[in-house]
Amino acid sequence: MSGKSRSSLFRERPRRVDVPLLIAASAITLVVGLFTPIVRISSSLASDSSYSIMAGIAGYFSDGDIVIGSIILLFSCVFPGVKLVALGWLWFAPTVRENRRRSLRIIEPLGKWSMLDVLVVILFAGAVKLGLIADATVLSGAYVFGAAILLSMITVMVIAAIAGPEYRYRSSPRKRSFMLPVLAIASLVLLAAGLLLPMMRVEKWLLWQEEYSVLSGAFKLAADGEVLLALGFFLFVILLPMLVQLALVTLSLLQLFGIGSERAIATLIEFQRWAMVDVFALALCIALIRLGEMASIEPRIGLYCFAAAVLITPIVSFRLRALHRR
Repeated sequence: MSGKSRSSLFRERPRRVDVPLLIAASAITLVVGLFTPIVRISSSLASDSSYSIMAGIAGYFSDGDIVIGSIILLFSCVFPGVKLVALGWLWFAPTVRENRRRSLRIIEPLGKWSMLDVLVVILFAGAVKLGLIADATVLSGAYVFGAAILLSMITVMVIAAIAGPEYRYRSSPRKRSFMLPVLAIASLVLLAAGLLLPMMRVEKWLLWQEEYSVLSGAFKLAADGEVLLALGFFLFVILLPMLVQLALVTLSLLQLFGIGSERAIATLIEFQRWAMVDVFALALCIALIRLGEMASIEPRIGLYCFAAAVLITPIVSFRLRALHRR
């Protein structure tokens, strides 16, 4: 009967003032981040102009880009707002304990997907600057908005630790899969290639052209003085995804010998919550569409390797967790 009883986390943990403070801080920084300019475009052919996320969304709709405008609106405004309301409800409203875990599983991905617009700006300002023709500078709004999303992700992590895991995992797999290591190794190689090899070539009026990879984009951000942004980009798009891939390869090989670790699976799941290659892939699509209006964009092999890794990785992860789930 106790599993079906209703109670609020606020009543159960009255001394945990950190959670309401995190929710409030995330809400405040979200509103500020939405209306504070995130990028300034400087061009030799026109006057400088700055854009906030909300102004950018309005611009997409006024230009007739309904699909892109709707995507940015959904991921940058609707998802973060819904997530904060849901987190407040989970903390203050009486709920069944099993429903809390289920609700957290549903709202947890909304956090990292809300970083979409920041990654679009990073791509535009760092990896694909237009050199002699135009220049893009990341402004404070991007940092404030990014902080809001990170705060909401930390809030989910804290509440999840209090509520407890939805699933428990076995120390050894229920059965062995010989195909799983093959897919895991393929995904690792593809992601490494996608990060290192050129993703695109940008050309403008035959006067200027350059190739970019994800790694070179991170270095370019740092070289342009955006050190904090470059570190965040490197952490969430390069380092954490590679660690996830290495963990998937290791665990998929160990399961062939009937070896596993409940703690390792839990750590892998936590890392996957913060790795943002899937969000970066969608941001890349949007950036390519927008930049295609300003310059000639030619895809390179790195783009295809990266896309393949993004598609294969969830399959490997899902299968591995299924083998270890109790």
